[in-house]
Amino acid sequence: MEILALCQRILHPEKGIHIVGEARNDSEVIASAIELKPHVLLLDLNSLSQGKEASLLLLIREKSPMTKMILFGDSARSEDRVLKALSLGARGYLDKEVLDTYLARAIKAVAEGEVWIPRRMVTGILDLLINLTAQEQLLV
Repeated sequence: MEILALCQRILHPEKGIHIVGEARNDSEVIASAIELKPHVLLLDLNSLSQGKEASLLLLIREKSPMTKMILFGDSARSEDRVLKALSLGARGYLDKEVLDTYLARAIKAVAEGEVWIPRRMVTGILDLLINLTAQEQLLV
């Protein structure tokens, strides 16, 4: 099933969640985010231009600062790519395999200000924080 159709099927019956737009490539994502300023924006890592995610996420944060971004992708993807996106402002990540189970809950949680990430990524995030703290201490 196409990912847009899957997300619509999952989210359509959910109370409090309204799909306000769809985008199929980077330029449509940017245009939609600027025009619609959604509370939560879902981004499929597979549909983004690899190597350009950073500039895309930063541009969305700049043009629609209240929009919270959730990424989803294949669990086989490199966690480094996801961790980089999280460090640039994404507020959540889901494996495509669990969209049926967790997509609506993740959107609601992120909309309320929480983050949504798989437990296996917590170690990577903590490692990033520890490294940043160590670098800051070297500067003092």
